[in-house]
Parts: sequence; C-alpha cells; structure tokens
Amino acid sequence: MPVPVVSYPDVNGKNIGTADYKGKYLLIDFWASWCGPCRQAIPKVRALYDLYKDKGFDILSISIDTDRKAWIKAMDDEQMPWAQTLSPDKNKTMDKFLFSGIPTLYLIDREGKIVQSYTGYSTDLEAKLKEAFSK
Repeated sequence: MPVPVVSYPDVNGKNIGTADYKGKYLLIDFWASWCGPCRQAIPKVRALYDLYKDKGFDILSISIDTDRKAWIKAMDDEQMPWAQTLSPDKNKTMDKFLFSGIPTLYLIDREGKIVQSYTGYSTDLEAKLKEAFSK
C-alpha cells in the first residue's frame, strides 16, 4: 500500500512531506511532546538513524501536538537531527494514516510503499532495517 502523500510545516513554516523522500527508506515517527512512550523511543530511533542515515535511510517526525510551544520545547530537549513537522489537525492525520495511539511508526520503502507499521517501538523494525540494508 502506498504511503499517504502529506506535507506539514516544520518549526520555520517550511512544508516537508512524504513525497520528499522518494528513493529512500523512510521511517515516519508520529509522536507528541506529552507522550512518555514516544519520548522513551527517541534514543532507539536515533540509534537507527545513526546506523543507516548514510545508506539511504531517513526519518520524518510528525507531531500531533496541539500546543506549539510544548512541541518546540520537546524538540529542543530531544535534539532529534531529522526533519520535524507539526500536524495542523491531529484527527485528520490520525485518520489518514489509520492509527489511534502513539508512538506509531511507519516504515516506507524506496518506492513509497508501506512496509510495516508499529504502534510503539518494536525490535521488528530493527530487523526489517537490517534486512533491507544487507541486500
């Protein structure tokens, strides 16, 4: 199934979307500043980024925060080196991507197709990336 084409603003108002990552493996990370499990997953997601970023892997974080200041503070606290965007309507975003809980992670292949989705961080994600990049 193809990933939905969406584009959301980053902290500076520049739109970044799923179409910007064609040709790369992409992990879409849905999270929020107030979500404890989301914040706990960030170091694991960062480790994957560090391991595969030079091999054609990237991450797009999409926050469903409704408090922009809390989102900005969380980004400052976590220092995530990949693209950060803020959904203008969390309910539409959650409907479009068919999820109800966070963190939710979507692994997208180089052709823009959804490989797998995960509610919560999963070691299966690590295995899928290892397999993808060992080919």
